[in-house]
Amino acid sequence: MQHSFDISIATKYGVNVAIFLNNIAFWIHKNVANNKHYHDGFHWTYNSQEAFLQLFPYWTRQNLRTVINQTREKGLILIGCYNETKYDHTSWYALTDEGLSLFPTLKSAGCNQPINLSNPTSSLVGINQPIPDSNTDIKPNREQTRKKRVSLPDNFKPKAETQKIALDKGIDPERTLSKFKSHAKSEGWKKLDWDEAYLKWVLDEKIEKKISYSASNKIINEPQRPRLRDFTQERLDREERQRQQV
Repeated sequence: MQHSFDISIATKYGVNVAIFLNNIAFWIHKNVANNKHYHDGFHWTYNSQEAFLQLFPYWTRQNLRTVINQTREKGLILIGCYNETKYDHTSWYALTDEGLSLFPTLKSAGCNQPINLSNPTSSLVGINQPIPDSNTDIKPNREQTRKKRVSLPDNFKPKAETQKIALDKGIDPERTLSKFKSHAKSEGWKKLDWDEAYLKWVLDEKIEKKISYSASNKIINEPQRPRLRDFTQERLDREERQRQQV
């Protein structure tokens, strides 16, 4: 990967600003050539900080923010947001009149001018080469990549590790799984990860005390309390032994 910049821009504004500005100008020139991303009187390009950090691995996140802020504070770029969805916070960048004046070929190509669909696709001559490796105007379809919540599958089987946790905890794995399935279906649950949901259910499951009962409905597995007459007989036996010793 090779990055280039205009020496005159670097001399006036610094090398980092020159590198960043050249990248923005390159993709804006491409958008002008393809008659797209024209909003509010400016041609724009967009990119996320994560993509910029991959494109410029020698910058830290703080370095990148500093470069962007410096470029804006020097009056060379505008930052906007023209994303289709509210949760998409990808930043958009446009060249100001001062920034555009640094790229005469881009200005003559019609940058920041209303889109003319009759304009032929122009060449990218005049923007410093080589071409950056990443296309900033291609974003993933978040609706397609986002994982969806689904109902509990009929053939759901928990992981063996989760069942072992249930055994170690002292609860019946089969009975717990049956309760989990019945509750999930009756409540209409939809989860991203059913294995994780069942593990949480197992961890939250209370241990039931097992108590056995006799035919007379009396608890038979608890220790019996000594009866009162047992204490009385023991006292009498002790007194008798003491008299015999006298």
